[in-house]
Amino acid sequence: MKSKFITRILNNRMATAVVLSLVAGVIYTPYSFLMYPKNGWAGFCIPEFKQLSPEQKRKNFFVDYVAEGVRKWDKNNDFFRNQEIAISKYNLADKEELIKLMIQSDPSKSFEENFGVVAKSTARQYRYHGDRRYDKAELIGESMRSLLTQDRKLDTAYLRKLPDNYTLIMGDISGHGAISTIIPLSLIKPVDHSHFGLAYYHIRKSCCDSESIDTYITSQPLSEAKLAKAKLKDPLHGLRFDQIDGVKFTDISIDDAYDDMKFYTPEQVHLYHTRMEVGEFRNEFYNSLGPTPSRWLHETTACGTRTSTKAARIR
Repeated sequence: MKSKFITRILNNRMATAVVLSLVAGVIYTPYSFLMYPKNGWAGFCIPEFKQLSPEQKRKNFFVDYVAEGVRKWDKNNDFFRNQEIAISKYNLADKEELIKLMIQSDPSKSFEENFGVVAKSTARQYRYHGDRRYDKAELIGESMRSLLTQDRKLDTAYLRKLPDNYTLIMGDISGHGAISTIIPLSLIKPVDHSHFGLAYYHIRKSCCDSESIDTYITSQPLSEAKLAKAKLKDPLHGLRFDQIDGVKFTDISIDDAYDDMKFYTPEQVHLYHTRMEVGEFRNEFYNSLGPTPSRWLHETTACGTRTSTKAARIR
């Protein structure tokens, strides 16, 4: 009698344990998905509830990268108030093509016109959405598309449809020291199942943007002596761009040749800064990295989104 009673208790305890383990499994399964979304289960993208192709992950990575740039516009920081994000219809993956574009740029035209920008949004548009003082003034022509929707959100649908031969441009709107970061979409590539790499160039906008060039000229204290010197002929005596090899003529040697010369015309500013860019792009440091100056590795989830904003330099 006693043995039957003990057996019944043990059976009840085993049944209870089985039920509890099943309940725990039901609770833990979605919890584990939420707590460990980094690689999903065998590369399974939990938010989209499917395993994504490399191309789908690449699109997600690109959109997430742009979205991070827009999120920074919310910060109460003067640095981000003069920022913009734009899309160029040109494929600038080859640095020589980028050099050619800078050389052919018209100093009387905007950066958008010289670089084939088809869509653009700025931090001021984002922060002052709906304010009529900004919306039209920030865009060049009626054909320019905004990267923001009517409710001030990033137009992710448009970004996902962009062809691979377009280029993302991020950086300063304009100004004396404005810098643009050129990120060709064709150079955003998966490295392995959990990492994506991208490559970019930095260029000075005063090579190719009328507003930045004008700011550069007006920011100079032009005394009569300096103004007279600025009117002199080319200090490099007609140096051609194909002669700038990055060895004999580098950005440093070109800057030294100008010897703190002040500029009198937009053509002078364009020539000076374009020569500087060519000398920098063709020097030994950039050549050692291959076709792109800077390459960075980003850790991603199974969905292609980045695990953090930090990245590692690819050598």
